Amino acid sequence: MVSDKVATGMNGDRTPINMDADTATFTSGAASGQVDRLVALGEIKGTAVYNRHDELLGTAYDFLVDRITGQVTYAVMAFGDLLGMGERYHPLPWKLLTFDMVRRVFLLDLDRLLLVNSPSFSAADGPNWSDRAYGDRIDAYYENSSSRRSD
Repeated sequence: MVSDKVATGMNGDRTPINMDADTATFTSGAASGQVDRLVALGEIKGTAVYNRHDELLGTAYDFLVDRITGQVTYAVMAFGDLLGMGERYHPLPWKLLTFDMVRRVFLLDLDRLLLVNSPSFSAADGPNWSDRAYGDRIDAYYENSSSRRSD
């Protein structure tokens, strides 16, 4: 018997299986036609990121998880030209992103100029994530930018 509202497990091919205890329905990823609440980070890498003006800003490149809380702290977005030349990686506080369940894309309430000027790094000069001051600079940038979000 399932005592919680939702029981979660993995099927043989490592895709999530969720069972809703109230309706006894099972879903297994995209095959069910439903969007599950839980998703493997590897499944959302490469997901498009748009702003509120429907401009494609980049793609989800990586995610940073706090080892103590287990929560995603930052999403790293790839942003650059179409050929991947000059691509920059922009760490974004996770709380700034929302997921559009219909379009299956991330939404970021920033205009392109704010993103261009945001803290970033290249593949050759990745940050030292153990330096808390780096995370503080990212957080401060977006906190100071909150009054200049896209309209």
